[in-house]
Amino acid sequence: MTNKPSNTPYGLNPKESRKLGLVQPSSSNPKDVELEAAIARQIRGMGNGKIRVRAKAGKISLSGVVDDFGTKRSIADVVRTIPGVRKILNEIKVLSSD
Repeated sequence: MTNKPSNTPYGLNPKESRKLGLVQPSSSNPKDVELEAAIARQIRGMGNGKIRVRAKAGKISLSGVVDDFGTKRSIADVVRTIPGVRKILNEIKVLSSD
């Protein structure tokens, strides 16, 4: 078995890319691609691997589903700390507590 370099976005294998919602880069700008990858790694590190991240000129769009408002807020707070993030559109949905 050979270790070929990955030709998928961010150097991840296709399964990892799908898990992170990063099947295709949403931008052809390398800075946006790098920013998406950095944000996805941070969110995954928080245990929230099903959040979709899109970046365009430093404007970040977050979508997906979480269990509570605290998690939604925590994700946005972490994303704000990442260099290059200028604005966040937090479209993460919170599961109903009913």
